[in-house]
Amino acid sequence: MGRTLHYRVKEAVTAEEFERILKIADRHNARHRWAYENIKLWRETGGALWGFTKVNDSARDRKLVIRAIKEISKTTPRLTWLFFDEGWLGKGEWATFKGGKQV
Repeated sequence: MGRTLHYRVKEAVTAEEFERILKIADRHNARHRWAYENIKLWRETGGALWGFTKVNDSARDRKLVIRAIKEISKTTPRLTWLFFDEGWLGKGEWATFKGGKQV
């Protein structure tokens, strides 16, 4: 059936950060074949980013997307990244990543 993984950044992203983020996302998209969609990002008014990826229900795909978000977060330590898994049986809360680590 699949599930949707959502991610967003709280702060406005600079042009330099955006370029680094896209390089990492492109590399992960080329390296891994998701069940449905690639990692993709859009700019909000104000410069923040958001995106989502539909994956299959396997923990493997979820972990691969989280790994990409962690790497992006590590490369952009100023930014606060939020991650939400629609299919997660947890509390339905956003996970927060900063500097490549969950906080």
